[in-house]
Amino acid sequence: MSCRPADSVFARKQCLRSESVSVGGAALTIGLGVRLSRSGDELADRTGLGEAVFGSIFFGGIISLSGIVMTATAAGKGQASSVPF
Repeated sequence: MSCRPADSVFARKQCLRSESVSVGGAALTIGLGVRLSRSGDELADRTGLGEAVFGSIFFGGIISLSGIVMTATAAGKGQASSVPF
């Protein structure tokens, strides 16, 4: 979505805010991804597991974290049937 000059002042402010949040989120994701990759590489060297093995375990757990949190939250509220898995 791009801001158009024909939009109202309120709509343009809201559009610019949305674009700013999107750009900020992208920058944060890239920055943290680089940091996470470096941390994983260092931890693989320290543990001696090898980068491929450590990466599959470490990053696989990180990718699954959102599903784990969603399931635990729903179960804690007694709404485990609402989890889409």
